[in-house]
Amino acid sequence: MKILAKHKRQRLREVARQEYSVACRLHADFSSEKKNIAKMAIRSARTRLSQSTEYGGILNTVFLALATKLIVALIEQWIDQNINARDLPESYQQGEPGYE
Repeated sequence: MKILAKHKRQRLREVARQEYSVACRLHADFSSEKKNIAKMAIRSARTRLSQSTEYGGILNTVFLALATKLIVALIEQWIDQNINARDLPESYQQGEPGYE
């Protein structure tokens, strides 16, 4: 994911974290509702990206696809690692997709 500039990757992580936090708050039992949390967070983040003016135009369609893949990878990793939104660090952590 080094094709995207560092500031874009950081912005995408922030969008993923925000949507993940909302999804976690709306589901009372994190352990049993991880699948629903992931679906909701990914869907909301994709919607936010597709409506963003940052990714308009033909060339930016490719970047939108890369951005979506990065967000999905981040959210899936957080789910796989059982990280609840309240325990999620605000900045990039080593080992996360897109970290340099």
